[in-house]
Amino acid sequence: KTDVIKRLRLEADTATHFVVFDACRNTLKVSAPGTKSLVQSKGFEPVKAESGMLVAYATEDGATASDDGNDVGPYAKVLADEIVKPGIEAVTMFRNVQLKVRDSIGQKPWLNFGSLDPV
Repeated sequence: KTDVIKRLRLEADTATHFVVFDACRNTLKVSAPGTKSLVQSKGFEPVKAESGMLVAYATEDGATASDDGNDVGPYAKVLADEIVKPGIEAVTMFRNVQLKVRDSIGQKPWLNFGSLDPV
């Protein structure tokens, strides 16, 4: 996660960035080739908010996100429906996604942003 954020800063340090993580799942740990894998429950792990950046997660701190759905999970589905609506400010759009996902499946998407003005 932090590598993505660092790369965005290097590539376009004066832009406002929107980073979406819909991968708040249990992590798969493999100890060595040919051995059994272990699932370690982690879920969402927040990254530090930076100026000029909004980070959205499919679920809240310490939780895992649902994969239920046809082709995409519920968070991605709602985000895809909301992001194409014209004239809606970004924070409001992400807040609408939060509310719709929470109301439909009880999952609580999370937002992290400070000043959205680029550095």
